[in-house]
Amino acid sequence: MNVKFSKTLVLPLILSILPLLVLLREVKTSHVRSAREDEATWLSSTAPTVRILKEASAPEFWARTISHRVKIRVERRLRHAFPTGIFRGGAATITTMILEAVGKRSIRGLPPPRIWAVAFPEGVASAIVEPCTGAGIETSKRALIAPLLQQTVRSLAGLPSDIMGQRWENNLQVLFGSAISGTFFRSGMRETPFQAVFDSSDGLIVWNVLRLKSQVVGAYLIFLPIPPERPALYLNTILKNWKDSRKTPVFLPLPVSPGAARGRVMTLPGFPDPAAQSVIDEVQARIQMNISRSLAEAAGGIRIPSYLAGRMITSRGWS
Repeated sequence: MNVKFSKTLVLPLILSILPLLVLLREVKTSHVRSAREDEATWLSSTAPTVRILKEASAPEFWARTISHRVKIRVERRLRHAFPTGIFRGGAATITTMILEAVGKRSIRGLPPPRIWAVAFPEGVASAIVEPCTGAGIETSKRALIAPLLQQTVRSLAGLPSDIMGQRWENNLQVLFGSAISGTFFRSGMRETPFQAVFDSSDGLIVWNVLRLKSQVVGAYLIFLPIPPERPALYLNTILKNWKDSRKTPVFLPLPVSPGAARGRVMTLPGFPDPAAQSVIDEVQARIQMNISRSLAEAAGGIRIPSYLAGRMITSRGWS
């Protein structure tokens, strides 16, 4: 049986962000394969990674991720704390669990999310809603956001709710900007981020309910700020939270003036090695901005080696 170790570089182009290289290394194969078989195997193995990287280049991905972590971790704690399925806690219980969920293995590189939460100690049909309090839980505008979550949950449960009424239309526009209405708090919008403005800051809102078995015992709303003029923020967040030791993403800059790009190549700290660097340099050199020959194109057009997209590139010991 022949065994070989290979280091592979695949170039998919994510044109909505930056050209992206996905580097594969130290992959052990049990037999000698043809170049075509190798290419098909590597492209298949990198396709899910490329898809995730494309999604993670946008802030919506991270807002969903934060929300999903809160829901999964808190509901797991609830099942452990109340194995009979009967909720015997209140706002303090939900607060502790949310703060543990957010603080445990937090996402590095993002601005801190702002979180509001409520508990329903007597069920959603009751008029009693307990706002969560404590360090790490927002209090700003709580007098509006707590009843917003209550009306939202009542609507989800088919109970009387005025979330779609004019009063809440006005409240939501005061809270989150003129584009926001009660339709953003319907069932289909759970864990679906949407753009809003809060305290004069742009960001994303995402909300969901917390269940113990089939019983809704709480709800939360998260505002994730989007810092202005930081286009590389989410690419840096990808790199700071990267876990796959076999694959290494490399983001290449696009040129902003005629000639080659002069921006910084973004990749993991301490990477790449010299052999990989030669491939990165070769691909980067092929990304150029042409000098415009037309008055309609003041800056010129960017030439990207799209013929390399979805292909395995080999060079200097990488195969």
